[in-house]
Amino acid sequence: MSSGLDAVKDALAEVKDDGGFQPRRVALAPVAPLPAPAPATPPAVDQEAVTSPTGTRVGQVALDDPAPVAGEEGRLPGTAKGHRRLLAVNLPAATRARLDDARGEPAVRTRSDVVLEALAATFDAIADERRPQLDAPQSRFSASTVRRRRLALDDPRDVPIQFSPDEATAVKEAADEVGLTVSALITEALDRHLR
Repeated sequence: MSSGLDAVKDALAEVKDDGGFQPRRVALAPVAPLPAPAPATPPAVDQEAVTSPTGTRVGQVALDDPAPVAGEEGRLPGTAKGHRRLLAVNLPAATRARLDDARGEPAVRTRSDVVLEALAATFDAIADERRPQLDAPQSRFSASTVRRRRLALDDPRDVPIQFSPDEATAVKEAADEVGLTVSALITEALDRHLR
C-alpha cells in the first residue's frame, strides 16, 4: 500500500545523491525597447475632418482644453450612497435633540429637509457675521486664518445626513464661503433656526 510513498522517497533520495536539486537555466531572448510615442499633431490642413452619420466631427481633439484631472473637478462631498451623498455631520447633544424634535414623532421629515430649511433661513445672518472676520486685515501677531474648528462640544456625535449631489455641493460651498466646516455651519444654522 505504501508503494507510492516509497517511490517518492526513492526519487528524493536519488536527487539528493546526485547533488541536490539544480534548477535549469534557460537563456531568454533580449527584449527590444518600446518605440517612442508619436507626438499628437492636429490633422494636416489639406485633410478634411471626418463626419459621423449623426453630424458630429470625429477624430478632432481640442489642444487648448486640458483633460480634467481626476479629483479636481467632479469630486463631490461626502460618500456615495446610491444616487445620494452621505455626509457625516458632527453635532453636539442639544443640536441633535433639536434636529430629532423637528423631524417629528414618528419621523415625518428627513434630516436633510430640516437642515436645508435651517440653512435657507439663517445662512445670510451667519454669512454677515462671518465675512468681517474673514475680510479683516491680518496684523503681524494675529492668527493667520480664522479658526474653522470648534474647540469644545457637549457630547459630539456623527449624524449621517443624506443629500442629493447638488445639495451636498451647495452645503460644502456655503461652508467654504463663510470659513466654517460643514459640521460647524449646520450646527450654527440648526441652533439659530430651531430655538
